Amino acid sequence: MASRKRAYLDDFKLGDDGSYSYEGTIWRWAHPERRVALLGAAWRLVGGAVACLVGAGFVPLSSMAFPALMTLPYVAAVVSQALVLVSLWRIWRGGNELRDHVYQKAVPALSAKVTVAMVAAFAGGIGALVNLALSAGAMAQALPFAALLFGCGVFQSQLLRKVRDFSFVEG
Repeated sequence: MASRKRAYLDDFKLGDDGSYSYEGTIWRWAHPERRVALLGAAWRLVGGAVACLVGAGFVPLSSMAFPALMTLPYVAAVVSQALVLVSLWRIWRGGNELRDHVYQKAVPALSAKVTVAMVAAFAGGIGALVNLALSAGAMAQALPFAALLFGCGVFQSQLLRKVRDFSFVEG
């Protein structure tokens, strides 16, 4: 049987008064007292990573020998960072309890999304260093770009540690 795109709507049941109530699976934070601190730290780390990515976006790369070594990982880092933002937003907006469809979209793949963003940022920084070695006189562009992407990768590695502390229980 093919999965339906909006199958989660089956979890809402029509009541006698005509209103719908949710009767599906609820996921709760295993340690709700840590929720605010964990999410606050995660948002600060995401903010730092986004600031580094935005800053790197303003570095001109026209004089590089192989700009694809930097721009392709940079684009991958930006896209995966956007996916991390969406997942973190869903978790934050859900409060202490997440409905099953929100949990399934946000929590299980969050570590993988952060890992992809981290690896892409480090790859872009390494690409900038390779360009620095291959391009004469490109130091003015390569060093700030590499520093910003390495900074983004560090923020992502710290975020990965925080995300691994997110724990939910069914019920």
